[in-house]
Amino acid sequence: MKKRSAASEVYLILMTVLMYLPILIVMAYSFNESKLSSVWSGFSLTWYADLFRDRDIGTALINSLILGVLSSLAAAVIGTLGAIGTQRTSFRGKGVMEYIATLPMMTPEIILGMLFLAFFSLLGLPFGMMTLVISHTAFCIPYVFMQVKARLAGMDKSYEEAARDLGAGPARVFLDITFPLIFPGILSGILLSFAMSFDDVIISVFVTGANVNTLPILIYTRLKTGLTPKINALCTLMFLATLLLVLFSSVLGRLGNHSKSENNSEKKGSKTMKKSLALILALVLCLSVSGMAAPAFADGETLTVYTWAEMFPPEVLNAFEAETGYKVNYVNFDLDETMLAKLEAANGGDYDVVIADDYIIERAIELGLLQKLDKEKISNFGNINPIYQGQFYDPTDEYTVPYGAGVQTIAYNPANVSIPVNGYADLWDEAFKDDIALTANYRVMIGMALKILGYSYNTNNLDEINEAGELLYKLAPNIRLIKDDFIQDDLVSGEVSAAVMYTSQVTMAKLADPSIEIVYPQEGIGFGIMGMFVPVNAPQPDAAHAFIDYILRPEVSAQCYEWLGYYCTNKASDDLISDEFKDFLVLPEEFEMEDMEMIGNISAEADSLMNEIWTQFKTLCGQE
Repeated sequence: MKKRSAASEVYLILMTVLMYLPILIVMAYSFNESKLSSVWSGFSLTWYADLFRDRDIGTALINSLILGVLSSLAAAVIGTLGAIGTQRTSFRGKGVMEYIATLPMMTPEIILGMLFLAFFSLLGLPFGMMTLVISHTAFCIPYVFMQVKARLAGMDKSYEEAARDLGAGPARVFLDITFPLIFPGILSGILLSFAMSFDDVIISVFVTGANVNTLPILIYTRLKTGLTPKINALCTLMFLATLLLVLFSSVLGRLGNHSKSENNSEKKGSKTMKKSLALILALVLCLSVSGMAAPAFADGETLTVYTWAEMFPPEVLNAFEAETGYKVNYVNFDLDETMLAKLEAANGGDYDVVIADDYIIERAIELGLLQKLDKEKISNFGNINPIYQGQFYDPTDEYTVPYGAGVQTIAYNPANVSIPVNGYADLWDEAFKDDIALTANYRVMIGMALKILGYSYNTNNLDEINEAGELLYKLAPNIRLIKDDFIQDDLVSGEVSAAVMYTSQVTMAKLADPSIEIVYPQEGIGFGIMGMFVPVNAPQPDAAHAFIDYILRPEVSAQCYEWLGYYCTNKASDDLISDEFKDFLVLPEEFEMEDMEMIGNISAEADSLMNEIWTQFKTLCGQE
């Protein structure tokens, strides 16, 4: 036997480390006491306890497992029959048919998602588990088709011919000869399909319904408010479950080796089928355990809330259910544009309360997808901070209630900064060379340069935008990072000394390191608002108004904003925000509306120019 060289062994070890080291790091940080995912502050099991209390994750996990099993089994049947049909018959257009069968695998997922959305809307099918299963089956079929087709191409046809010569009919030949020989291909196709279905986000967000949320959608949408080590804990448990599944399958397969068979192909088929049985049993076990973790709701009407994940503390939703008797069905989207597409497809129905960003709300109002609020049912409407009312997207406050504001904020570590920081202009100082992190929001970042020059965030003047672009290019030597996710970790860990961040990121950074300083830029503050609204054909408008009124209670709002990490838009709650959060969730008393400017929609021409400037800026920063 030829021995492996030392180089090949080193290469093997290196590849193994590169494959499993990220998994081990994720597992280690699942025991991190800090809310930040990459800053270690001590050992704790807090996130595991929090995970098992999170009913949304339990429900989403069950949905994902059911969806993966149903779509992979359906794809197995269709893909296998298609492979047999194309491999065993000759007809005109066979090559075209084989190409069409693999087309879903080569089509970008966002295109498939939009096609499925339009298709189901035209058919009038209600969005939910059925539409998810249909769409997932469609894009999983090629994985089974390719595997089975390859197996059939390499199969010795003499086995089937011998069986027919001995008098076996077509059905008997298929069941006793063909199926055992192609079963490994079917099984590998099922496993691939299950993995692809379980992991899918893009197609799922387009075709899921008001009553179904999947685990990938839930995790992805939590990027809006920031991921915590609770997701690390979930990944750790899923990895351990997968490991147990593999071990269980291996043990069962070895037990099958003790059984004797005269037919070698039957023996292999039996062995493989036993492994598949192990897989099915393990999946059933996972479903059972997840089902035990999922809460049982009392009978009652359902209120469907459609927004990003983790926008409310679980205690608030539980208290609302206990007080009103409504069951809260919490469904998530990834992007505002996805929400608008789903709301249009549902003709302003399916959902009772939606929370989205300001710019998309303006478009939804134009499309007639919102109903005017009945303020007589919202007794706490007067609690809203007037600074956040009368904005461009709802100038008469007829349709929306603000739920949190994102304020453009500079945060820096005073231990690493040698100059005073009072505004945007200070970030251009050479003291910050290669030491600043920016969010990847081109409107906000170009807005910094516009405000330094004394212009509006929302200018449509192309000369002003070009002038701001030239100023922004001069900032490039100071930029170390441009990204949206986990930028607070880079500031806390010392990777950068200053950052322009989203409000929720500033909150997490301050909680992790209270010494971090926050600056409200002297040039003026840009901000955006998330708004709550009721769709025009909401199934439960009374429940929706009751929910909005409940959230506007001062004590409830204070609890929500401390959880959410965005600026409090409820004036009556300002004094109830705890001292730990007040500095970065409540605007200073001396702030007036003229100190702030809402970042609104601009002309297509101005937006296109800003995109060009932003692309050039990222290139200068080495971030492309």
